[in-house]
Formats: sequence, structure tokens, C-alpha cells
Amino acid sequence: MLRILFCFIPFYVCLFWFIAFVTHYRKSDAAKRILTWFLFTCVLLYLCHALFFTVGLPHPMECLWTLCSLSVYPLYYAYICNLVSHPQCPAQTFSHPSARNHGGRDENLLSRRGGGQRAQTALCRPGIHGSIFRLPQAPCL
Repeated sequence: MLRILFCFIPFYVCLFWFIAFVTHYRKSDAAKRILTWFLFTCVLLYLCHALFFTVGLPHPMECLWTLCSLSVYPLYYAYICNLVSHPQCPAQTFSHPSARNHGGRDENLLSRRGGGQRAQTALCRPGIHGSIFRLPQAPCL
């Protein structure tokens, strides 16, 4: 009995906060809407966790657990991105790097920003962190 209670505590906490955020969903800003989707994903994830540790997990629930566990990190990243720098987080942020460089061509973001130089090292290339959080770039030698 106590084991079942402890297994379901994270589920109940996320469910409470999900319900609290859903009640104000239409009046909230974009960051709170992303956080609501994050909490919904956490509710499903912790439900799968609790079911696994209490009664076992059938195969369809394992697929749901995998989907939710892989979705939590990008949703949290989109939430932080929305809070810190971009009200509109670009969809390119979550695409694979090979899809971002336009069909295999290695285009440097510095040359598109008007720098006119190609980066000589990998440190000079702004990655996801450099383009989203606007971190200062390393000097190119």
C-alpha cells in the first residue's frame, strides 16, 4: 500500500499542476502554454512510471513512456527558450542538424550574418546555443 502511494506521488503532483495551468490556459502567455504541455507530458510519463513499478507495463505503455520521456527535454528547452530570449522559438531549433544545413551544404551562420568570413574552426561556428541565447562568439583565427 505504501509502495503504491510513493509510486504515484510524482503523478499526483504533476496532475495537480497540470489542472491548475489548464484552468487558465486561454488567458496565459506562450511560456505558460508550453509549460502546460510540458506538465501534460510529465503526467503521462509519471503515470507510466507508476504503472511500471506497481503492476508492470504492457508493450503499448512502453511506447507511450518512450515518447513522453523523449518529449520532456525539448518541451522544457522550448519553455526556457521562450522565457529567456525568444517569444517565438523557431521550429528549426528542434530539427536534426543535417536538416538544418539545407540538404548537406555546410553553410556557416557567420557568413549569412554579414561577416563575410568562413569559420576556420568548429569553435567559431555558432550552434544551437550561440544562435538562440545570443552568446558571444569565439574569435576566428
